[in-house]
Amino acid sequence: MRLDASKRAHLTCHPSSSCRDGSNLRAFRTLVRFTAAMFGVPALTMMLSYFFVLPRVFGEQSHSDRMTLAGIAGICSVQVVIVTYLVMAFSEKAPHAHTGKKGD
Repeated sequence: MRLDASKRAHLTCHPSSSCRDGSNLRAFRTLVRFTAAMFGVPALTMMLSYFFVLPRVFGEQSHSDRMTLAGIAGICSVQVVIVTYLVMAFSEKAPHAHTGKKGD
C-alpha cells in the first residue's frame, strides 16, 4: 500500500509546522552537500596543487614551500565553497508563510 505525497507529509509533520512543502528536507540536503564540499574540495585542491600543479608551474621547490602554497590554495577553495553557499542561500525563494486563516 503506497501513500501519496500529501498523506505521507500528514503522517510525518505536525499540522502547524512548515515541513509540508519539503523545505526542511531541501535544507537538510543542502547542508549535507555543502558540509561534504567543505571537507572534500579543500583536500582535493591541496592534493592536486601539491602533487601536480605546483611542480609544473614553479618547478623544483622545497617540501615546505609547496605545502604552504597548497595550503593557501585549500583556504581559497574553502572561501569559494562558502561564497557559493551564501549565493545559493540568498537566491532561493522564501517558503510560504502560514497565516492561520481558514482559506489557506
